[in-house]
Amino acid sequence: MADIPDTQTVLILYAAKQPYETAEGYAVPQLQDEREVLVQTEHIGLNPIDWKAPDFNFAIPSLPYISGRELVGRVVRRHPSSTSRLQPGDRVLVISTDYRDLRKAAYQQYVATADFTA
Repeated sequence: MADIPDTQTVLILYAAKQPYETAEGYAVPQLQDEREVLVQTEHIGLNPIDWKAPDFNFAIPSLPYISGRELVGRVVRRHPSSTSRLQPGDRVLVISTDYRDLRKAAYQQYVATADFTA
């Protein structure tokens, strides 16, 4: 596995009714729970709420906001006291159901996720 950088590029929304923008220098999410793993994003899904939310200011709890609710990627890190069944190198489909926690948003290079949503 390659080294994980400290920062990453994200697709971010700075204001409602504005387009998403790329932004560099955002921190790679830290794992906060023994059930979490860090996933390097390979592919993202684009569902209607992701592309309609900016136009209608819907499901955006705060700005700036990183969106995205589905991704495919590879596990690159486990929590030090992990109880997860997932191992580094495993390919996973992630459904991000906690849209208030930006660590779990799909529109970034690295995503923290609970093993039960991957």
